[in-house]
Amino acid sequence: MSQWEIAGAGNPGLDTGVVIAEGSPIWLSDVGRLLRGEISAVEAYDQVMEKFRSDPVAKRLRDFRSEHDRVAKFWRDEILARGYSPDEDSGPWGQVVFTIVGTAKLFGESSALQALKSGESHGLAEYNAILKRDDVPERIKKKLREDFIPLQERHIASLEVIQQIV
Repeated sequence: MSQWEIAGAGNPGLDTGVVIAEGSPIWLSDVGRLLRGEISAVEAYDQVMEKFRSDPVAKRLRDFRSEHDRVAKFWRDEILARGYSPDEDSGPWGQVVFTIVGTAKLFGESSALQALKSGESHGLAEYNAILKRDDVPERIKKKLREDFIPLQERHIASLEVIQQIV
């Protein structure tokens, strides 16, 4: 193995473009995936907010988008702090999300909100899976438990309420 490798190269199912040095913690290879997921969330909210431009719901969606942007910055900074290059876009997963959200928008506001809620649920599952790993630093687990997981849960609950009123 060379000194540098693309994390996940030759490992089917591990999708990351983050360059990881040999001997780095395995969990760090997942950070690129988490970052791309947060970038996808920002893009999805941008797309859905077009449906709610002048609606009071738009402010709440903008808040959710900003929160995902903040979380993406956290993951980006985690990668940069280790001297690696973070992805700047959402990658292939972002294209899937773009298609799903775009299609849902065609079916109306409720469908678009459901697509966002599904994305939030996926993100919550990702964070809960990371919590179960032994190789993840406690500092990251604490951030997940105290900040990111409650954020995902609030987004899901709020989107359910918004769906009921639109």
